[in-house]
Amino acid sequence: MPNFIDNDRAAARLKQAGRVLVIGCSGGGKSTLSRKIAARFGHEYQSLDRDVFWLPGWRKREMLQQRRSSSTSSGVSAG
Repeated sequence: MPNFIDNDRAAARLKQAGRVLVIGCSGGGKSTLSRKIAARFGHEYQSLDRDVFWLPGWRKREMLQQRRSSSTSSGVSAG
């Protein structure tokens, strides 16, 4: 059975969260939603594609670099 909470309680949880991950389908608005959450609650925004997985020119980042980038981040991530 789903456990729903009201908007005020959800906002309080987001404000206290150290990290929020927004996932979904390509083109589904993850980045837009993540930027809005980050701005609203004073969190840092991180794009998993840009900041963790890929280098400029869509070259794949080494696995060790990916782990370092994701383990030191906090805030709101879209992926």
